[in-house]
Amino acid sequence: MRYFLTLLFIVFIYNAFAQKENGVEKLSKYKIDSLQSIHVDTIIHYYAYCGECEISAKPQCYMLSGYTLTENVLIYKQQGKYYTLDFDCNDKPAKRLLNDCKSIPYFISVTPILIARDKKWKYVFALQSDGGFEHADLYWGKKTQHIYMPETEETDLYKTYRKYFWVNKEINLLKLIATDITITNK
Repeated sequence: MRYFLTLLFIVFIYNAFAQKENGVEKLSKYKIDSLQSIHVDTIIHYYAYCGECEISAKPQCYMLSGYTLTENVLIYKQQGKYYTLDFDCNDKPAKRLLNDCKSIPYFISVTPILIARDKKWKYVFALQSDGGFEHADLYWGKKTQHIYMPETEETDLYKTYRKYFWVNKEINLLKLIATDITITNK
């Protein structure tokens, strides 16, 4: 009987954990779909996560991949104004007006370079099992574009990867997104 109760407890904990893991990705997709349904046609979904890393006092959210979510923000333009919507797996959204947005226009301007990247390379960078990662997805009308960068590309691996024509553009975009988010969160 003790074995059965232990097994039942493990299954219960696993199911609760799996539901929470699944939540932030579904929630993000739901919020993007909701914005698009009210005719918001320019959205950046920025999210960062890490594996095997220390996390601040923020509640921990886990991705389906098992990584820990550290940032999950939508930056979007609606009726000529820019906003950020910051939320995590606990769905406590914080919507803020952004007086000036540099990341959306820049992302749109580098889209041809990213399209050229996608035509030339399917996958260039080595997989990491730990450390930090950043993603940004641009939803612009019916178009989408994606960037992905391990944090080491911005630091020690940068010397190796800078030869690729898109890396500096991606690093600059991530810096602009960070600036937009930081200005908003003050």
